[in-house]
Amino acid sequence: MINAFGLSLFQVKSLAEDKKASTDSMKQRFNLAMKEKSQYEQIYHKAKDDLERKDLKIAKLERKMVETECAMTELETAASHLHSLAKQSTQALETTAAAYQ
Repeated sequence: MINAFGLSLFQVKSLAEDKKASTDSMKQRFNLAMKEKSQYEQIYHKAKDDLERKDLKIAKLERKMVETECAMTELETAASHLHSLAKQSTQALETTAAAYQ
């Protein structure tokens, strides 16, 4: 039996089967691509979250460094004042000792 396009029933069935096989193959490839996309999105989000955590940790450490540097400056200033006071005390003791001799 031949249809209006000059194709036999066998040829039409064969073309339909080829079309179905091609469609099924495309569906499988699409589903695989969607699965891979989902996996890569998960990897991306995990990496993004890790980066955000590390950025926060770095910012916290930078703040601590600034605080430490300020504390060191204050300690150095206090040490300088103590040294000056010790020097003044020594001079006062020497002056007082000299006055009693």
